[in-house]
Amino acid sequence: MLVCFIPGPQKTGVLVEFSNLAFHFIAPGDLSDEEFDDVLQFLHERIQKHEKSEIQLLRYLNESLKR
Repeated sequence: MLVCFIPGPQKTGVLVEFSNLAFHFIAPGDLSDEEFDDVLQFLHERIQKHEKSEIQLLRYLNESLKR
């Protein structure tokens, strides 16, 4: 299980746990629906960027090993 804390200028109390191709989101109970959606959108975009980066690294490795 991977546990991530969202970096920021101040402690937010937001905790994200990734496990079994899903993530569990724990946040203070005072987030509005819009704030909650914004955090989930941020996480989704961050994960997609990371996946693209890792896929590109695998492609580079594959090309290097072919030579």
